[in-house]
Amino acid sequence: MKLNSFKYALLALVFPFLAHAQQTPQAILQKTKSAMGLDRLKKPVFHCYYNEVSLGREQSDRTYAPFFTTATNAEVWYSAQHNVQRMEQSTIRVGTGPGKNPVVVYNGIGKNYFVRDTVYKPFHFEYDKLNVWMVLLDWLADPDVKQVKNERYRDFDRLVLARKAAVGEERLFIDPKTYFPIKLDYYELHSLWGQQHIEMVYSNWKLTENSFYPNSAFRLEDGEPMYYRTLGKSNLSDSLSLFAKIGSLPASGPKNLNLEWYTSEQPTLIKVSENTYLSKNRMYTETFTRIGDTIYLLDATLNEERAKQDEQLIKKTFPGIHKFVLVVTDLAWPHIGGMRYWVSKGATVISHSASKQFIEKVINRKWVFQPDELQKHPVKLKFVAVDQFRALANNQLQIFPINGIGSEGALACYLPADQLLWASDYIQTVASPSAYAKEVIDAVNREKLKPLKMVAQHVGLTDWQQVLKVNP
Repeated sequence: MKLNSFKYALLALVFPFLAHAQQTPQAILQKTKSAMGLDRLKKPVFHCYYNEVSLGREQSDRTYAPFFTTATNAEVWYSAQHNVQRMEQSTIRVGTGPGKNPVVVYNGIGKNYFVRDTVYKPFHFEYDKLNVWMVLLDWLADPDVKQVKNERYRDFDRLVLARKAAVGEERLFIDPKTYFPIKLDYYELHSLWGQQHIEMVYSNWKLTENSFYPNSAFRLEDGEPMYYRTLGKSNLSDSLSLFAKIGSLPASGPKNLNLEWYTSEQPTLIKVSENTYLSKNRMYTETFTRIGDTIYLLDATLNEERAKQDEQLIKKTFPGIHKFVLVVTDLAWPHIGGMRYWVSKGATVISHSASKQFIEKVINRKWVFQPDELQKHPVKLKFVAVDQFRALANNQLQIFPINGIGSEGALACYLPADQLLWASDYIQTVASPSAYAKEVIDAVNREKLKPLKMVAQHVGLTDWQQVLKVNP
């Protein structure tokens, strides 16, 4: 049935979203651009200060809130003409920061550079999707945006635009009353969870010289708020000269790059004894040892790729062995990134009883976009809890809780035949004393162990006396 203009207007009054269905996605985005004032900026650069707090869910001392935080203060200049922002950042992480001088970074659509003195060094990073202006201009430049079914979000109906993304589909939620953007919604690959549902939420809008920018922006991961950004002072500026060089530099990498899915540098093999070896690359060290017909792996770092690299080293070193036991000493993400792969190969997992629920969550996770070996070949988890000193394999492997105030739930391992201590990630340096190292020393003394050497994820094979010397 063909509707005349009067009947269509009447229906639009009764069903207001019908009116929006007659607009092209580009027309909706143009209205959003106009609503935020991006088409009438009196000066070319948006200048502001913000504070950002991020939560370290995968690196905290517990797998549940509260989590460790990282706090960043930044002064930002954003050029809509270049769709690039210049940031001077000062960051405080757990036990470190701020630095003497702020870190200078240019961040944009495929253009990411660190600046040190006058040197521009490219790096690979996702563009800042908490900057809603950057997001909008990126969408405006994409001819393949389409309008999809409206959704209700934060109590009200929203227009939804969609486009293909690096993983699945990316969607932009827009308020039909005001044309303000409400949320950017997409998925990212993740080496521990397979993928995460990401939501960038924009709210509490501030008027700055006839343009609007959100006072508050948030990043949610699988429904949990992980980043909180708060806008401070802001103004429009003539500082376009800050972007003179960046405009002429080439793109530094793809627009959508997920750092959680980075590749593993090929590890090298370091012999400790006839039965014990280290697998080491620039980022992480692991230990594996043969006891009888079984390989015992002390942690499984990074991701599936690293686990496969380690598997090849093991096969070359100990051909014909197919039985594996994985000792998970700590639940921080680097310790368990390869755990799913070893479970897919039938490995029994040994860890602290406090780790069981989280390990089950990791193992039971469905990998949707890029199935890993465990998703392709499901295996039931075999879990063994260790809450106190335990000797395995005829006392050839000793596992014990460190059990300091900063290491509750963490384990360490001792190989008596090699007099080698695997200190997990709790000895991080032998250049200066640390609370973690003192807790490991206390645990070693408590269990009356006599190591000659120690190794940890970020510390190579080291004399135990050196550890004691630095931590008197």
